Amino acid sequence: MKQILLMIAVVMGQSVLGAMQDQDEIIARAMKGDKNIKDENGKLLRLHLAFKKDTKGSGLITDAGLRKVAVHKELEQLKQLHLSKTKITDAGIFHVAKLKNLEILTLNGCDKITDTSLKYLRNRTNFKEIRLKDTAVSADGVRNFRKKFPKCKISHDFKFK
Repeated sequence: MKQILLMIAVVMGQSVLGAMQDQDEIIARAMKGDKNIKDENGKLLRLHLAFKKDTKGSGLITDAGLRKVAVHKELEQLKQLHLSKTKITDAGIFHVAKLKNLEILTLNGCDKITDTSLKYLRNRTNFKEIRLKDTAVSADGVRNFRKKFPKCKISHDFKFK
C-alpha cells in the first residue's frame, strides 16, 4: 500500500512539475508574439496571454503561470496584460496585482474572476482601463472599483442609472 501511495505521489509531483514547465513555455511563446510592444531596453510593455482561436497553446496560462509573470525580469515594465478567455481565477490576479506599472488589464471571458480580483487590484494607482465583460464580477464590485479609480475606463456587462 505504501508503495502505491508513493508511486501516486511521484506521478502527481511530475505532473505538477510538467505543468509548471508548460507555463514557462507558454509565457516564452507569448513574449515572442507579434502583438507585443517593447521599450527601448527590450522590456515588454504589452503581453498577450489571451486565447486566440488559431494559435496553438494560447489561453492556457494558469494562476501558477501568472505568478511567474509577476516576477519575470523582462516583464517588470509591463503596462498592458491581456488574459481574455483564460481559466485564471482570483488567485492569479493576486499575482498580477504585483505588476507595478500595469495600466490596462483585459479579463473578458474569464468567468472565474470575481469581486475579489478587484480588491486585489485596488492597491495599484495607475489603472487606465480594465475590461471585465463575461466575468463573475458583480455590479457592486464595478461600482466600488470605480470609486477608487474614477478616471479608469471599465468595460463590463452592467447597465447603471
